[in-house]
Amino acid sequence: MNIKNFNPGDIIVRVENGEMKQSGFNENLGIATEVIVYSDSSYIGEPMKLLDVCNGVVYVEKIGVPVMGDGKRELPLNVFAQGWEYFVVPNGYTMQEFENKKVV
Repeated sequence: MNIKNFNPGDIIVRVENGEMKQSGFNENLGIATEVIVYSDSSYIGEPMKLLDVCNGVVYVEKIGVPVMGDGKRELPLNVFAQGWEYFVVPNGYTMQEFENKKVV
């Protein structure tokens, strides 16, 4: 799902790799091509609070107790626009456990 489908304050999670694709044209074969030039699996499965999407950046805050800093992250929109879902607490866990977990 696209990050723009969510509202600030929503608890979301990455479920797919972030990808940057490049379109081109193969003159030898006469066909259009699309190549993945960058793939990033960072933050898959980690609950985050959406702060905002603006200026080509996704602003999120990791859920948990930060070991260093404040847990806020700025992710490039061109890589991390797709692949988000609402966070669902897995069976056998509580949201409290995620909130008390130490995060880097």
